[in-house]
Amino acid sequence: MRTKGAARAVSLCLLTLAVACSDPAAPSERAAVHVYAGDRQYGTPGSLLEQPIEVIVLDGARRPRSGVTVRWRVTRGPGAVLTSTTATTGSDGLARVNLRLGQDTGRYEVQASVERMTGEPAKFQLRSVLRPVVNEVTPRRLEIPDTLTVTGQNFSAVPEENIAWFDGLRGEVVTATPSQLRVVVPPCMPTRTATVRVALGAVESNGIAVDVIGSDDALLSLQPGEAVRISNGQEMACQRLPAAEGAAYVVIPQNISAVAGTLTPFLLGSHVRSDFAVASAPAAPRPAGDFASRWEARLRTAERAFPRTTSDVITRYQMTAVADPAIGDRRRFKVLNRNNRFSDVDAEVKHVSDRAIIYVDRNAPQNGFTTGDLEQIGSTFDSMIWPVDVQHFGNPSDIDGNGKVIMLMTPVVNELTPAGSSSFIGGFFYACDLMSKNDCAGSNGGEVFYLLVPDPMGHHGNIRSRQTVLSAVLPILAHEFQHMIHYAVRGRLDALWLSEGLAHVAEDLVADAYAQAGDSATARQYRLANYNRAVRFLGDTTTSLVSEELPGSVEQRGAAWLLLKYLQGHHGNDLLRTLTASQRSSADNVSDAVGKPWTELLSDWAVALWADDAPGIGATVDARHTFPNIDLRRDLTGGAYPLRFTSATFADFGVTGALRPSSQRYFYFDAQAASTPLTLALTSPLGAAFGAEASVQLTIFRVK
Repeated sequence: MRTKGAARAVSLCLLTLAVACSDPAAPSERAAVHVYAGDRQYGTPGSLLEQPIEVIVLDGARRPRSGVTVRWRVTRGPGAVLTSTTATTGSDGLARVNLRLGQDTGRYEVQASVERMTGEPAKFQLRSVLRPVVNEVTPRRLEIPDTLTVTGQNFSAVPEENIAWFDGLRGEVVTATPSQLRVVVPPCMPTRTATVRVALGAVESNGIAVDVIGSDDALLSLQPGEAVRISNGQEMACQRLPAAEGAAYVVIPQNISAVAGTLTPFLLGSHVRSDFAVASAPAAPRPAGDFASRWEARLRTAERAFPRTTSDVITRYQMTAVADPAIGDRRRFKVLNRNNRFSDVDAEVKHVSDRAIIYVDRNAPQNGFTTGDLEQIGSTFDSMIWPVDVQHFGNPSDIDGNGKVIMLMTPVVNELTPAGSSSFIGGFFYACDLMSKNDCAGSNGGEVFYLLVPDPMGHHGNIRSRQTVLSAVLPILAHEFQHMIHYAVRGRLDALWLSEGLAHVAEDLVADAYAQAGDSATARQYRLANYNRAVRFLGDTTTSLVSEELPGSVEQRGAAWLLLKYLQGHHGNDLLRTLTASQRSSADNVSDAVGKPWTELLSDWAVALWADDAPGIGATVDARHTFPNIDLRRDLTGGAYPLRFTSATFADFGVTGALRPSSQRYFYFDAQAASTPLTLALTSPLGAAFGAEASVQLTIFRVK
């Protein structure tokens, strides 16, 4: 059963961190603009192109730039009209407009540019064509690999510009004139009556039926519980699933790129009939980002402009060991505030433990933490959080020489979240504090956590009861301490997705320690937010695991945690220290640490997300397709498993969509009473087999 109230609020909070090494600053103003989607489209005269034209704007480090004005103009083609001449990039760096073609046929060109641009404008090449017409197809009865002749009108004289559809499969056009095409029957055609159409992009002709005598050879041979990964484009374009009685398969197309910002459109089809509508794969609705996400986005944007540092920043300002302060001692701190500046805070020492010095802002509201509360926070950090994080991730820095971390509890953190918000910023670590003041004017010269305070009257935002804040700050400390260690060990954080995943694993490890001590209730408190994030991801596996788009998402954090949970179960906890310390980044770091290519790892993990303890599988599942350390179906929800998929039978089927980098979709095919195999093709949206340069693979898992 899910916990409500305070625990739910904690789960919504994004456990905000800061990782930069200098003052918040605007990113570099210079930017490059690149074609992202919608290039080389065809339309009929006067029509609105089927897809928008899109660009992505990147900074000098090839990271998405938000809030940039893109200017569009038609540079070729009379009468073409853009829906807008300007568009502003979103958090993903993307901007888009639509184009209505003029009345003339021929080539059109649109350019997109930005101010202070590096490089050339993005250029879109588009075509206005008359709709092709098919008058005759001969012969009407064919065998593989026969060639047929299509006569008609308005074809392209360039063979590769014509698409010859045989229902959902694409034949090879070997010769072309404006009135005649010679086309080879697709090698994967089964025996059936198919409708032949000619298309120029999305502009399709009428259809004529032909009878094809196909081949039933090369059936995919899988036993229940087995999986196969297919990366060859020609093989992905022709898979035949046997119609064994009661058979069922999970089909998983994946974009295997680890490069943020890539997008791979696809068509997954099974001989779509001429009267069968190709539908877009359903995707879970994306809830609007909460305030914590937006706040983190602003901070992350500033951090991305900061220069990279090396591990010597951790030791460069090492100080002589100092004595612990006494209770009641006062100190002034700089604290990042809601205006992205630094507030001066006068704070007083309220508790000193073996590993922590707890300061409380003298401006904190009355009736806040009791002495017992602060002692509990200190002892929990000393006995649980510190030893667990240090054991699994490494040692923190100690640039102020006090052998401890500082916890500053201040209403400045409360004020980061506007009154009325449904989630809140509970606390953060800011690597500015590990710098000298020459490198970061707001540095406090030591290892500092910033935490919110109880605010029973809501003077600094929403009302925060003492118990709500107490239950929030401890899991946040487990999370943020990993970030602090990560920065100390590596000298900089890894890619954002992996940094967040590791910090969420830290919460999980502390939960394990409580569970081993017999305290299941507290263990659940530390685990709940990760479980909720994982459920959100399983409801939308189209989320990019490696996305650098701001402001990030709860779904992406859930994906990162699930991947690391999977790897932790197969490779042990020592893997976490390796990932934390490695100077490799992102997918390269993970692949190197586990000794497996990213492509294989993604395939095995994707199957495990479905197959782990799944009911109805007709055999034992290979160990690599399981989570050894969690029962996903039982532990995450205790109810219906949330993995989202599209279900179909062994019948004509077609779905178009696009895959973000390191993401996948799930399709479940049930043979039911089918008597013929299912011919399945994963191709580009225009039916062409993916080339070697495409970052696509197909995994097929036989369920029963």
